[in-house]
Formats: sequence, structure tokens, C-alpha cells
Amino acid sequence: MADAPVNLSEVKRKTHLERLYDRVSKTAASRFHASRRLSYHNQVSLWTISFFSLGLVFVSLVQSIGFVLPYPDKTINLVQVFLSITILVISAIMTMSNYAVRAERYHACGLEMNDLALKLERRVEKDGTVDEHNTFANIYGEILKRYENHHSIDFMFMKIQKSERYKLPWWYPGYVHVRFSVQFLPYIALLGMEFVWIFTLISNTSFNSVK
Repeated sequence: MADAPVNLSEVKRKTHLERLYDRVSKTAASRFHASRRLSYHNQVSLWTISFFSLGLVFVSLVQSIGFVLPYPDKTINLVQVFLSITILVISAIMTMSNYAVRAERYHACGLEMNDLALKLERRVEKDGTVDEHNTFANIYGEILKRYENHHSIDFMFMKIQKSERYKLPWWYPGYVHVRFSVQFLPYIALLGMEFVWIFTLISNTSFNSVK
């Protein structure tokens, strides 16, 4: 008995739907990673501002009480000015970058993409029509137009998350995590400098000698 003829149009249609589903699901995952990345930036920025503000208050309080500090007043005042400027700069960066709002928008985009992916998945299983493919493709395009595009690092994290779809080298996850961490080095450096400054003041202040 001869095999039934293959309907090439049906195969092509399903392939197009599957490709669109794959693209939408990858975009959704990338947008969720972008949302988390900006949320981390927002949190670390707030922590840096808070820690620097506490440093300003601490040094001013110690000076007002009258403890003998290990550095001349000019040096301490200079550091205080540096801390104040740093707070202003980070605050300005947060305002311009708008981390919190952008993170929410990335998350909203991810939710819309995820909802579209679920609908596409059901149509793939039921062999959707060409018109349905075009409709879903238009919806996908409209969603993309409403939101900011994610960065390459977000796409890299998506590839790790969906590693079964990619042939990734063994070193790839480590490379991506290192590249992700590098963007937070300025915060780490500033917090480290602030910690060293406060620790140096505390360890060398003569608490028993009051002016």
C-alpha cells in the first residue's frame, strides 16, 4: 500500500507557526531577564545611596559629638563633599535611566509575549491556518513596537535558560555571568571605598578623648 501524499503547504504552515512560537517564547524570556537586570540596578543604586547617606550622617554625628578623628578636618570635609557628589551623581543616573519604570515595562512586555506564546502553542498543536499565522505575527510586531528592546546580555541569559535549543560551549554560562557582573563593578567599588573609609575612622578614632 502506497504512503499517503505529504501536504507540503500544511508542513510549511506548521513550520511557520512553530518558528513564530519559538521567536515569541525567546523574546518573552529575554524581556523577563531584562526586567530582572534593571531591578538589580535599581536596588543596588538605592543601597549605594543609602549607605553613602549613612556615611555622611555618621561622620557628621561623630564630629558634632567631639570625638578625635584620625584625619585633619580638611581631609574629612573633602571626603564628605565627595560622598555628597556621589549621591547626587547616582541619583541623577537613576532619574535618567529610570530603572524601576523600565523594569516594570519589560516585565509587562514579557507577560504579553508569554500570553501570545501560549496561544501560539495551542494553534501549533491544532495546525493553525495561514491567516492565523499572519494575525499572530502582526500581534507580535505590535507588541515589539510598544516596548524598548532588550540588550544582548538578556538574550545570552535566555540562551542559557533554553540551553536545550542551543549547542553552548561549557564556558558560556560562566562568561555570561561574568559579563553580567561587570556592569555592577562601579557600585561595588564605591561601596568598598565607603566601607574602608568608615572602618578607618572607627578603628582610629580616640573614643576616650573628647574635645
